[in-house]
Amino acid sequence: MRTHDDRPDEAIAQLPGLLASPDLSAAALPRAAWLANHLLGEKKGDWRGAWALLKRLPLAEAGPVLLRHCAVAATLAGDALGSWQLERQWLAGGANAECVRLALRLGVLQGAQGSTPLPGLLSEFSALLAALELCEAGELDAALASLLTNIVSALLERDELDIRDPSCAEILLSGARIARLLWGRAGNWVNHEPAGGGPPSGSGGGV
Repeated sequence: MRTHDDRPDEAIAQLPGLLASPDLSAAALPRAAWLANHLLGEKKGDWRGAWALLKRLPLAEAGPVLLRHCAVAATLAGDALGSWQLERQWLAGGANAECVRLALRLGVLQGAQGSTPLPGLLSEFSALLAALELCEAGELDAALASLLTNIVSALLERDELDIRDPSCAEILLSGARIARLLWGRAGNWVNHEPAGGGPPSGSGGGV
């Protein structure tokens, strides 16, 4: 985890052993799943490889964070049935159905950014933002806020983004505003800072 940004290929080579290790605790599984998605999926575009590793994890008692990472990987790998099963498992735990849907869509949008043309990305993001405005407060607030913050930050790094375009600016400002609202609703003052200044390091795996 400490060296994956500086030596991604070395970290990728270690992923199969890490995820198969009997010493990997249940508490560490969500972070490990995020790492697989980040390195194989987001960086290399190998979502099939990421999902091949994650679907071998013990998922019967998985919590919402691990289920989200796995469902995103399954979706982007083209395994719709696998993704639906994970979504049903998540909902069976009592989570709000609309918030789960939005968290999965945002996770997929974040994961697909590297291979998705900007106009389509902005259009889908705008539609999700409209739905997020209506999402009631709940246990997914921090996860949704983290996803929003990361997506906005990644969009700002796109070379073809024209911030002078009023429609682009409106979408980005709306995303930042809703992220700030969600961070505030999450109930921890520490969470106010990322919404204003960018995502915390490695935030994709923490919530």
